[in-house]
Amino acid sequence: MKRTTRHTTLIFLAALLAACGNEPAPEPALPAGTDPDGLFSSPVTEPAEVVTDAGTGVIRDIDAEGGQVMLKHGPLDKIGMGAMTMYFGVTDDVDLGGFTEGATVSFEVRRGRDGSYRITRMCEGEDGCGDPE
Repeated sequence: MKRTTRHTTLIFLAALLAACGNEPAPEPALPAGTDPDGLFSSPVTEPAEVVTDAGTGVIRDIDAEGGQVMLKHGPLDKIGMGAMTMYFGVTDDVDLGGFTEGATVSFEVRRGRDGSYRITRMCEGEDGCGDPE
C-alpha cells in the first residue's frame, strides 16, 4: 500500500511540474474601470455629484483637533440623509472654538465627490447662517 501511494504521489508531482513550465503565468486582464493595484474590491466609478443641504442640530461632541463635530440633526433631504446623530468633518472655514456641547446650531453640509460629508458653515441658533459673504 505504501508503494502505491508513493508511486501515485510521484506521478502527481511530475504532472504538476510539467504543467507549470518555466514561464510565469501571464497577468490576468482587468476589466475596464477596475483598480489596477487591487486596492478596491469593486470597480472604480465616476465621482458623485457635489450636493449641499442646510439643517439644524444639537452639538453632542466637538473634536477641534480632529476637525469634526458630532451633531444630532434632522433630515437632510437634498443629500438623502435621515435624522441621526453622527460626526461630520468641517472645512477650514468653520472655527469650532466658538461652539459648546449642547448648543443648537444651523449648518450647511456638503457631500463631496468622494462621498464624504463636511460642514462648510455653522452658526448658533435655528435661524440659519444667512447668505454667504
